[in-house]
Amino acid sequence: MPNKRADNRVRKNFALPSEVDDMLLDLARATNRSATQVLELLIAQEHSKRSALGQLQDIQPLFPEPPPAPPVARKRSRKSK
Repeated sequence: MPNKRADNRVRKNFALPSEVDDMLLDLARATNRSATQVLELLIAQEHSKRSALGQLQDIQPLFPEPPPAPPVARKRSRKSK
C-alpha cells in the first residue's frame, strides 16, 4: 500500500513548549526537512557521539558543552631601541 507507514517506524507523542516548537520548525525550514527528520538527525548525531565516547551508560547532562580551552601564553615582544 502506498500510504502505509514503514514497518520500522514507531509513533512517539510528546509535548513541547511553543518556543521550542518554533525553533524546531525554523530548523526544519532552514534545512528543507520535516520536523521529524530534524529530530531524527539530532538524535542520531548525539547517539553517535556518546557511543564513541562510551557515555551511553553514564549519567551525563544532555548535550554537554566542551571544556574551555586552556589559556594561551602571551608571546614576548621585542623592545625597539
